[in-house]
Amino acid sequence: SQNYSVTVSNKAHYKSPMRGRQGNALKTVWAAPFVYYAMNGGGHGGVEVVTPTYAYQLVASLDRIAQEPRLTMSPLARAFVKSGTVVTVQWCSEVASNSEAAAEGEKKPDFYKMALNLLKSYAVFNPHAAFRLCANEETIEVSKPILEAWQKWLPSEPTSPHWYNVEALSNLIGAKITNGQGQQSVRDFVSEFRGLASTVKQKNVVTSANLERLRLNDLITHDRTAINCAAVERLLRAMRNESKIVKAHKLGVIGQEALTARLIEIEGVNSESVQYFREFAEGPEPAVIEIAFGVRQVPTDPATDAMDDDAEYDSTDGRNLRYGLNFSPTIKCPFTFVPYELQRLMVESTDPICMVIHAASAHIQFSDRGKAAVSGGEKDEQ
Repeated sequence: SQNYSVTVSNKAHYKSPMRGRQGNALKTVWAAPFVYYAMNGGGHGGVEVVTPTYAYQLVASLDRIAQEPRLTMSPLARAFVKSGTVVTVQWCSEVASNSEAAAEGEKKPDFYKMALNLLKSYAVFNPHAAFRLCANEETIEVSKPILEAWQKWLPSEPTSPHWYNVEALSNLIGAKITNGQGQQSVRDFVSEFRGLASTVKQKNVVTSANLERLRLNDLITHDRTAINCAAVERLLRAMRNESKIVKAHKLGVIGQEALTARLIEIEGVNSESVQYFREFAEGPEPAVIEIAFGVRQVPTDPATDAMDDDAEYDSTDGRNLRYGLNFSPTIKCPFTFVPYELQRLMVESTDPICMVIHAASAHIQFSDRGKAAVSGGEKDEQ
């Protein structure tokens, strides 16, 4: 993440629900203070990263001779954390919309409200986790764990050969060779895939594919311009024969209980109004889609149990839609069917409803680096 000459991810060809593909996300964070201060009268700021084993400050600057960004990393004289990672971005400016320093007509986005809403979305999609927001020396408890034993697909889980075709596997092999891993044996490469950790299966695969004692470099064509697709096809077929297809539920299912609890806790919906839908897509590339819907509580008169016209109720606090892909919230709606369905069901923006849509998939192809939209349209959404 410190090399600004590389803007693509070395995981771009590795298929997994939990693997990042942007390749430059942290680079954006490292440079954010530099860009901000450069646009606001000079100065400099950095980013502090503290883990259980180290603490560093990273400061971005511009090498005006070489005309390229420079990142300086310095150790911090401070205690490490016991667990997890703390990332602190130095940002000496008011970031709330109610800032007294903001001139009339120049109201800034309320960073804390945006951060709070983002954490609420993370809480909805991760029922095992607790989230807290520290703002102005005050700690806000966003959510507590609902299902502490809940499980989802972990980044440490190996990828499955069933998630690849010949072209995708060839691209992965090519990326490894480009990254200097061409001397890796084909058998060792096979061991990185789900269900192929045993030496017996590894031997069966390379023998069946007629690739014994070969290295990844040996899969390059004689003219050194491409990967031998025939060899990769044999390898992929043998790997699939020795491994099982991943079931959709292995990706992780949030579940009706957790989504209902979060809608009540975070959105204030009526428990009796919650409806839940779930669909599994089994096959070589499994997927799970979950939808939960609820109506927000409307103030009522205790005497009549009817809507209280005198109660404070903000009619502009209308529908709230949360979208998630592989247990992370998205900035925008990634599902093209949602606007059409809302229109068909005549759901207005002022209606007091809350809806959560989450999809877990073995591989999601995003159409942009911000992961705001899924490419492939209906094919991917199905």
